[in-house]
Amino acid sequence: MRAAIVTLYADNYGNKLQNYALQTIMGSLGYETNTILIENGHRFHRIETMGDYLSRLSPCYLKKAASSRFKNKYLYKNQRDGIIKSMQLSNSDFHIRLRNKLLNKRREAFRLFSKQHLHLESRVLKPGDYQYADEYDVYICGSDQIWNPTYKSFSSPFFLSFVPEYKRVAYAPSFGLSTLPEELKPLYRRWLNGIPYLSVREEEGARLIRDLTGKRVPVLPDPALCLSASEWEAIEKKPSLKKTLLKEALPRNPLQKEPLQGEKAYILTYFLGNETDLYRRFIEKYAIQTGAEIINLNDIREPDHYAAGPAEFVWLVHHAKAVFTDSYHGIIFSLIFHTPFVVFKRIESGGEGMNSRIDTLLKISGMENRRFETLSLESIGSVDFKDADAAVQKKVREARLFLMHALRKMNDEASEANLEKTKVSETVRPDRSDCSGCSACSQICPVECIRMENDAEGFLYPVIDGSKCINCDRCRDICVRAQSPLTESNAASEKSYLAYSRDDDIRRGSSSGGLFSMIAETVLSKGGLVCGAGFDRDFKVRHMFVSALADLPGLRGSKYVQSETGNSYKRIREELERGRLILFSGTPCQVDGLLACLGKEYENLYTQDILCHGVPSPAVWKEYLSMRSGGEPVKDVSFRDKTYGWHYFSMKIETDKRKYVRRLDEDTYLRLFLDDVILRPSCYACRHKNIHHKADFTLGDCWGKTDGLKDDDRGISLLFVNSDKGQKLIGELENDVLFYEIPFEDAVLKQKVMTESVPYNQDRELFFAMAEEMGIRKVLEKWYSPDPVSFLKTRKGYAKYVIARGLKKIRAKKSS
Repeated sequence: MRAAIVTLYADNYGNKLQNYALQTIMGSLGYETNTILIENGHRFHRIETMGDYLSRLSPCYLKKAASSRFKNKYLYKNQRDGIIKSMQLSNSDFHIRLRNKLLNKRREAFRLFSKQHLHLESRVLKPGDYQYADEYDVYICGSDQIWNPTYKSFSSPFFLSFVPEYKRVAYAPSFGLSTLPEELKPLYRRWLNGIPYLSVREEEGARLIRDLTGKRVPVLPDPALCLSASEWEAIEKKPSLKKTLLKEALPRNPLQKEPLQGEKAYILTYFLGNETDLYRRFIEKYAIQTGAEIINLNDIREPDHYAAGPAEFVWLVHHAKAVFTDSYHGIIFSLIFHTPFVVFKRIESGGEGMNSRIDTLLKISGMENRRFETLSLESIGSVDFKDADAAVQKKVREARLFLMHALRKMNDEASEANLEKTKVSETVRPDRSDCSGCSACSQICPVECIRMENDAEGFLYPVIDGSKCINCDRCRDICVRAQSPLTESNAASEKSYLAYSRDDDIRRGSSSGGLFSMIAETVLSKGGLVCGAGFDRDFKVRHMFVSALADLPGLRGSKYVQSETGNSYKRIREELERGRLILFSGTPCQVDGLLACLGKEYENLYTQDILCHGVPSPAVWKEYLSMRSGGEPVKDVSFRDKTYGWHYFSMKIETDKRKYVRRLDEDTYLRLFLDDVILRPSCYACRHKNIHHKADFTLGDCWGKTDGLKDDDRGISLLFVNSDKGQKLIGELENDVLFYEIPFEDAVLKQKVMTESVPYNQDRELFFAMAEEMGIRKVLEKWYSPDPVSFLKTRKGYAKYVIARGLKKIRAKKSS
């Protein structure tokens, strides 16, 4: 049996040691265990009021923010020096050399520990990636603060969203906070409800889960506490440090003597927060009273032991005369090795919730009397660990029983899941995130047992009626064919052009240079049919057929929402068999789906796809349109209105009573689209990104340099001709279209969306989780809050563009 651990991966003692402990525990239960590394994402989108922004302009907040950033950057915890003096010291060449040398030595110690003791997967998992979903029998998230939303690493993989629910176990994870941001609660609720075997590390976390989901979950000990002293002794390592790590040394505490040599008694201080003057005086008095030296383990100003690795940390706690700490794991290892310890309240900005796990640990071990506030110097060394050992062992047994129960139930459910696989599946693809919604499967089914249904986000997915299915597997075969990439070009030589229509009206009404209209007009002039995306009476986007030139404007222009293809593939086959000329326009997945359905080449078929950014949610579009129109009947919609020019295109929505026009940097829907928040899941790992396209033509915008064509801000198309048949048709347009041929390789570089999917934006999960609870419309109204900084940034970009265009026109006039 194989198990995977999903946890933080950082160079701190607690992280590495709890990871090793959980790996060891799972090994004792008969599981070969690896740790999956998660790629850091970005912090989730914040929805704030103007008052929230103004509060951050207060002198108190600015002082705290500056101090916190400074200490984080320079690893310099020192309240005795003022901020100016500290900055002078930290920016000195000497301090920079020392810091870099220490950090490199420390990183090497952690890297060596990971190499020797942790089993790490070689691949890194990204949010939105499902590459590990079937490789392990069980996935365990925890321990550590994997659910802390202030961490940059915080993302859905830490809630095991990438694997089937029955494989998910949460062992003693931590939130690290006592309260959660209000806007993230829907997301937490969704993720937590998806974990059937759930536990936490502190009582505050249990309360948060109870408030969010109504579930009562067990509070279990950190994995490190579940290993015995002898098991930790097996990996501990005595520090082998020289007198100093550098010839020079920073000013150190006068009571800190030479680095540890031989067996001389020492007391260990390990502070993750600020070691205040009050704390320091207490520790110094104890050092004088006992004659022990002070080893400060986490202060870069005292560098002798700063570079110690996790194995050295265990040894130092084990052999200390006493431990003074605000660290959770500092207390854990003191309990394990029966080392006298004093617990200090952790003091740092944003660290209020950090003390909850310590409170829980002291409570379950019966060691609440070890707090600094209640201890005298004389009582520090007098500790009876007998009752603590009994209490800890009771919690350790609870932890093992929790894991054994979860694993047993999981194995039962896995057997049931495997049994279900032998039955008729309800979906074409087991992984919905891989479905593009092209509808090829529903249109190829010989018994019509597949229907396309909207999910909660508004996207269409195939659903199989098992009572009608004959298990012919044509749907799955066509899905594979539609997603198979083209390995070489369909043309003798692929060509690419910058181009635009010579007809100003067509160009003005098009998204770019009007090339689709010119190709479509040529097909219609020969008695053909054009099938493309257009609006129905409710401004829902569907694929429609046009046979008259007067109806062509309805298919013109980009529609930034996924269209429904309906039964268009079937009708195209029928028309082709009758010998009619057809032009089909769609996204690459729709074109590839059509070609897979047809199964053979037709000389009377032209296909045109686009350089696709991704397809947004039809449900979001529906709510957005209703919001902007005020419920009035809509007359016209343009996603690429050129009121402010082609480069800064606009959303335009018209009714009888109002006209809404907003630039791409102002409009909520366009911003959500371009920020990759509302796209279909498959768009983030699109299988149709390829230098070679199956369509005869590929159209997109020519952003950047326009080479031999003048950029008059009215739109220039980037055209790829992918077949010899397509090249012949393009030859018929030379009188109506201005073409400028460019090297194929240069054209590919102009639009990276041709070969690369957009990066996954984890704000997508937040958006739809909020929409599930409060409705899409309310999320649309709140999403882009009145952030004055963002407001100025977006306007700054447009202002610079307008000024640059104006100067360009002035220079052109002068030169003429």
